[in-house]
Amino acid sequence: DYTVLVLGTNDITCLKTARMRWSATSTDENIGQLIGKELGSLLDASVFPQTRKKVLVTEPVNQMPSKCHFRNIVVSALRKAVQARPNVLWVDMGWRHGDLQILPSGAVDAVHFS
Repeated sequence: DYTVLVLGTNDITCLKTARMRWSATSTDENIGQLIGKELGSLLDASVFPQTRKKVLVTEPVNQMPSKCHFRNIVVSALRKAVQARPNVLWVDMGWRHGDLQILPSGAVDAVHFS
């Protein structure tokens, strides 16, 4: 009946790097449009056919301070794509320091929740 879509953080982490070469020369607006379009395509092709009622899309966790700007672009684009569809709900997770995994070194892992 319901689907929960837990989004990863690679888009945020790898934007404007060699790992996501397509984004290296793209504008923030272009990146946001493409990410929103890709989420829409995923929902239409893979998620909606398997879901009878609602799809819940969770906010990505990436809390890396150096990636704050990219996080804002990605989250905004994802939220906009979700809000454009009637059977999809955006779930603001309100991620905080205490939600993140602790590495064996004792440092906080800013891209994985526990």
